[in-house]
Amino acid sequence: MKQETEEKGADVVIVAVSSPSVIEEAMAFVSNRGTLIIFGGCVAGSRISVDPNIHYGEVTISGSASYIYADYRECFNIVAEYHIRLERIITNRYPLEKIDAAFEAELKGQTVKTMIVQKTRKSVAASQDGEFERTLDSSR
Repeated sequence: MKQETEEKGADVVIVAVSSPSVIEEAMAFVSNRGTLIIFGGCVAGSRISVDPNIHYGEVTISGSASYIYADYRECFNIVAEYHIRLERIITNRYPLEKIDAAFEAELKGQTVKTMIVQKTRKSVAASQDGEFERTLDSSR
């Protein structure tokens, strides 16, 4: 990043993943007077290290967690238009009958994005190519 910007860095760096190490790494990409925005929520109790001399670069670190309906609509439109496959962001899948295990894993910080799936007649009928069944199989 610094090489791409002649060692200046980016004015705004947005971290949208739930990883303290990525947040720490992203700080190196922020320019003087730039802003680091933390958008991905980390597991409770997570910590990051910040250079105590960050004030010399006048860098701002901020969090963001506010959404409005229009944001969701725009996101859905982008996903649909560009055929973006979102299944990679799901870290764990649990069938409905194992929902207790899903909550336990979440409380232990063992997962970030969990999907609870319920097999219904309507779901299976809508997925004749077997996609739904493959999703269920990957949760075992």
